[in-house]
Amino acid sequence: MRLQVRLAAWQDMPAVRPRPDVRRHATLGSLTDKDAEPYLDAHNKRWRFCLDIMAQRRRLPPLKALKTFESAANHLNFTKAAEELCVTAAAVSYQIRLLESDLGTDLFVRLPRGLALTQEGRALQSVCNQAFGQLSETVDTIVSGAQREEIRVASLPHFSAKILIHGREELQDKHPNVSLSVEHTLALPDFADGYDFSIQFGRGSWDGTTNEPLFYSPVTPACSPKLVEQLGLSHPSDLQNTTILLDDYSFHDMWIEWFKMNELSGWETLNYTKCNDIHALLNVAVAGYGVVLEPRFVIQDQLSTGALVTPFDVSLKTYGYFLVYPSATLKRTAAKTFRDWLLAKVNAMNEAADDAREP
Repeated sequence: MRLQVRLAAWQDMPAVRPRPDVRRHATLGSLTDKDAEPYLDAHNKRWRFCLDIMAQRRRLPPLKALKTFESAANHLNFTKAAEELCVTAAAVSYQIRLLESDLGTDLFVRLPRGLALTQEGRALQSVCNQAFGQLSETVDTIVSGAQREEIRVASLPHFSAKILIHGREELQDKHPNVSLSVEHTLALPDFADGYDFSIQFGRGSWDGTTNEPLFYSPVTPACSPKLVEQLGLSHPSDLQNTTILLDDYSFHDMWIEWFKMNELSGWETLNYTKCNDIHALLNVAVAGYGVVLEPRFVIQDQLSTGALVTPFDVSLKTYGYFLVYPSATLKRTAAKTFRDWLLAKVNAMNEAADDAREP
C-alpha cells in the first residue's frame, strides 16, 4: 500500500522545468542557487523516491560469502573449505565473519575442537546446498547442450521407423548431450567410416564385433487372405507353385532353411521376385501377388489388421535383432549412454509384449 501511495505521488509530481534564464545560465555554467532551486527541488524529490524504493528491495549477501559458507558448513572445517575453494583458511574465516555481520547473527558455534552450526546456520546451509546444486545442474545442462556428441547408427529401415526415430525425442529429452544420426542400410557397415553402431537381423554371428541381442522375432511366411483362398494354401509344400517375394539375399538362405525344416525339396527352382524395399514388398504381398518370409516384428501391424495372415504354423525361431559395434565404441560416454538407453527401451517393450500375451 505504501509503495502504491509513493508511486502515485511520483506520478502526480509536477514536471518542474527551469525558466529560460535558468537553462541559459546552466549552459554557461553560471547557474545560481536561487535560479536552480525549482529544478533541484524536483530532482531531489525524484531521487529520494528512487532510493526509498531501492531500500525496500530484498538484498542478498555477497555470492562469494554464501559459497564460502556452504563449503565451510558442509565440512564443518575452515581448512578443508579453504582447500576446496583454493583459498587460505584466513580468507574463509574473513568471508564467514563478513556474512555473519551482514546477517546480524552467528552461523557457527566455535568449539574447542571444531565447529557446529547454529539453528540459523543449518537453515542457511540447506538453502545454499539446494540453490547452488540447482545452479550447477543448470550450468551443466547448458554446457552439455553446447557440446553435443553425435552417435551414428546404421540401421535396418523398419527397425529405425519403429524404435529409433520413434524414440529419438525421448533419448534427447533424457540425454540432451547425445545427438542421434540414423542411416538406413541392409548390410553391416564398415565401422571405419565413422559408424558407432549397427542394427542387424540374424543369429549374432558378425565376427570381429560385439553382438548384443535386443530381442528375438520368429520368421514366418505371410501373405494376403485372398491369396490363401485362391491357391488353397494349407501345407508348406503348396508354396512350390507360388511366387516368393524375397526381401534380401540373406532371406534367400532363410527360405532354404525353412523348406529344409519342413523336409521339402525343390527350393532351388522356386519363383523368386527380389526387392530390397521392405515397404514396397509388403504392399505387393498385401495386394495378393506373393508370399513373404519376414520376422513377426516387421509384419505385426499387417497381421493385426488382417491385411496379412500366416497360413502355416511353422517359423524359424533362432533369429533376432542385434546391436552390433566394435568393442572400442563404448569408450565414448555418449555411445554407452545410447547403448544403455536402447537396451532399456527394448526390455520395456519386451515386458509389455509378455504382459499382453498373458491371459
